Amino acid sequence: MIVYLNGEYMPAEQATISPFDRGFLFGDGIYDVTPSYGGKMVGFKLHLERMDNGLKSIGIENPLTTEQWHEIATQLSQEKWWSESGHLFPDQSR
Repeated sequence: MIVYLNGEYMPAEQATISPFDRGFLFGDGIYDVTPSYGGKMVGFKLHLERMDNGLKSIGIENPLTTEQWHEIATQLSQEKWWSESGHLFPDQSR
């Protein structure tokens, strides 16, 4: 499985976060779940808007534009492990 972490695509087993990450320690962040059916993200723009509103509410700036999030989601959904239905979990911590 390939993940996108800190600006890079990498195998999931190579992805690591700091044990001092506020999202890890305190749950200080926002995530969303976007379903995918038939290889298509369902309500992706609405999910990103909800995530952006959540980030604003706790004072975190969204590091990516809607277009950048879409590009990342598209890239990940084209990986061979991605099934016809699945879920995308964008997550942003302080």
